[in-house]
Amino acid sequence: MKKIGILVTSTSSIDYLNIEKENLKVVRLKIIIDEKEYTDFTELKAENFFDKISKDDKIVPRTSTPNYSEYMNCIKQFEEEGYQEVLIITISSKMSNSYSVAYSVANEYQGDLVLKTYDSYSASIQEGLFGIKALEMLKDGKNTDEIIQTLDEMKKNNKMYIMVTSLRLLIKNGRLSTAKGFIGKMLKIKPILVVEEGEVKEFGKVRTVKKGIENILNEIKKEVENFSDYLLTIAHCGDLDMIESIKIEINKFFPNKDIIETPITPVIGCHTAEKAIGIGYCKK
Repeated sequence: MKKIGILVTSTSSIDYLNIEKENLKVVRLKIIIDEKEYTDFTELKAENFFDKISKDDKIVPRTSTPNYSEYMNCIKQFEEEGYQEVLIITISSKMSNSYSVAYSVANEYQGDLVLKTYDSYSASIQEGLFGIKALEMLKDGKNTDEIIQTLDEMKKNNKMYIMVTSLRLLIKNGRLSTAKGFIGKMLKIKPILVVEEGEVKEFGKVRTVKKGIENILNEIKKEVENFSDYLLTIAHCGDLDMIESIKIEINKFFPNKDIIETPITPVIGCHTAEKAIGIGYCKK
């Protein structure tokens, strides 16, 4: 049986999950604050990042995609550890150049590994679910073709809704190209965005967090109505009171449903700003 490795991008939030990470490596994006560069998670974790930007609204953090050599460093580690094949799963190609760099690396690589790339068309924990599923399938002895086939099915029913309380960073970092209706006079309204078909799109707008959560959960309930089983996810910025109140609301709509909860990574937080909340689902 081939020894297969999984390489994911740090935007997946997989670092924050208490799962067995054998066969897994993470290529890390960078966060740039006041011209100082931090490596996602290893040098700047979510808690510290959101603390920084919440205390100083003049901070406009930027992100940097992993370069060729950073992917190759991970691949060489797989080589040294005796792997024969690596599946690279990235954040959506419509949100980051991470996939295009990975694709170039896989095409130009001349070593002994078989490299395959996969565009998750998602971000945050919804992206992380693809890595989790791949690791689970490796344990069951599945090959990369079987894994990719399953991930393709997951992709059809994998979605996250995001409510942000501030458009400051979304606008400054140019991520509102498909949600132009929120700019200008609507800055005081809390937008709800959805990650769909690999990009951030407008879903709706509300005046209160409570109403936003209610709208999101109503929509998710409709969309999962015919699923035999599914996962729910929460991606957050560390606001404990908000997290607990959202869990109470989720339990009203989906009693006793298991929830996977992770912080939003600093890289994603560079666009959502503080106090954002994501609620998603994925069909099993």
